[in-house]
Amino acid sequence: MIADILPDLANFQRQDYLTRIANGTQQPNPYRPRPSNGACLREQTYRGRHYPERIVKRHLQLILDDSSWHEELTFQWLAGSPYHLHSQQMGITIPGALTWVDPSQPPIRCSIPSCRELIHPQDIHGHIDGMITNTMELTRLDDYLIEHKAIGDFFFTKLITGKEWPTEYFIQIIQYLRGLQQWIPILNQAILLIKNKNNAHYLEFHVTYDTLSDTLKVNATVDSEGHHIQFPDETMPTFTGLFQTALTRFQTVATHIRDETLPDRPYEPEDFHCQHCSFQPECWGPDAFRVQRAPLTLTSEQTTLGQEYLNVLTELKNWGLKEKEIKQYFRLYLLNAGHEKAQSDTIEVALKRSTTPAPSVTIRPLTSWHQQFLPPLNS
Repeated sequence: MIADILPDLANFQRQDYLTRIANGTQQPNPYRPRPSNGACLREQTYRGRHYPERIVKRHLQLILDDSSWHEELTFQWLAGSPYHLHSQQMGITIPGALTWVDPSQPPIRCSIPSCRELIHPQDIHGHIDGMITNTMELTRLDDYLIEHKAIGDFFFTKLITGKEWPTEYFIQIIQYLRGLQQWIPILNQAILLIKNKNNAHYLEFHVTYDTLSDTLKVNATVDSEGHHIQFPDETMPTFTGLFQTALTRFQTVATHIRDETLPDRPYEPEDFHCQHCSFQPECWGPDAFRVQRAPLTLTSEQTTLGQEYLNVLTELKNWGLKEKEIKQYFRLYLLNAGHEKAQSDTIEVALKRSTTPAPSVTIRPLTSWHQQFLPPLNS
């Protein structure tokens, strides 16, 4: 039927690409630092060490292909607005950013057919989603970098409620702005436009970036219903050091590639990122957990944390025994007295109704009104 062949149709080009690599008729795209690299340094290291990419689940190809169609649809709508959309998929370069890389290495060509720019070993190269110009302002034409993302409802809800910030997307944006500033030095504005793939709800972040201080400021946030995210202190957040964070990540990956080591896993195996990763079988497979000849040595902080857990666990066990002892005392007290309830001015002890011969007992603070504690009506 149709449903079971759609993943194969969506996956055909990728399978064909992998087949051509396997039979030597096409070379895989080499790893290089680019703005779109994600937060999982382990995935980048696998790619940099030329591990074979695998398709973990057939339907994931539909998900990945689906996001590009969301972007295309959004940009089609924008084309009919007063905003002028241009420079889509334009290549940008940050020259000399990767200072630790040997500059004598041969440059490589960008694999994008429409670009094919020569990338030098110390350069960061990527492609923007596009730029927009606000043509409604007659006195000035404001240019913005625009970055489009299409995500699921779970992460979108965190963003629109202000519980989380799209920091990874901000890191990508500031690299694009630095690359664009090679041509437009005054350009410092960007719009991050995020679409909820589940219900077509949009969320926009308008940001400005100061290159000298490496500081990104969120100026405004608005969704497609015209609502703004509310903050407890009524101030917009700023993020400092995002470009340096990107450079540190690139250098860390380069070190692991050189030393033939792997960084720690940042996610659980059931996490969305791991489920969508092409290297999931290598990362979480049985070969990833080899038996060590000697146990690892815990740090003093780890030892303190583990000991704290054991102490709390012991206290809970002791309290469990004490709880049973106290409840048995009051249960026998009420049963021997032939009463279902006893109370003081602060607590109440009562037998729970039960069909068994040994009813349980509850102990709780006295919060309800009792006639004997009410003052006289004529007082």
